[in-house]
Amino acid sequence: MADASATIRVLADASATVALAEDAVASFSLLADAATTLEAMMSVVHDITPDALRQSGFRPLHAGDDYDYTVALLAADGETPFDLAGASIWFTAKEAAILTDSEAKLQLTIGSGISVPTPANGQLIVEFRGAETENLEGIWKYDLQIKDSTGKIRTVAYGVLEFLPNITRATS
Repeated sequence: MADASATIRVLADASATVALAEDAVASFSLLADAATTLEAMMSVVHDITPDALRQSGFRPLHAGDDYDYTVALLAADGETPFDLAGASIWFTAKEAAILTDSEAKLQLTIGSGISVPTPANGQLIVEFRGAETENLEGIWKYDLQIKDSTGKIRTVAYGVLEFLPNITRATS
């Protein structure tokens, strides 16, 4: 099983249906390591549930645990990083998609749960922290959206996010 640090890559693929930029289309991959890959087209819901994670070599998410995920955005050629300079990014989890963002159970943004160490390399890190996830036992709707420097908004991933309960509640 992969540890809590995992990688999500958004790869260019001519068969995908969602554009990241004028000339870039992409597919969505959740990579545990080089040997195990769970791929889904971005136009398809990508569920982050215990069964889906186990099948791809990940351990399930537990409420109250720390997890880091790297998202790598690539242009249409599948090699050129998608430049995140000037981008806004949101990871939002809610009970129902119809709820407003102010009603979200979890919303991460750049500087508050999402980091972009080097914007030009197209990578961002979604950082789940125990203090933020301790009350997230259950099943939630989520998406990861990016507003690029030109103002275009793209949903990179969406689906069901499930956090299992922790047995141990101690943190010190």
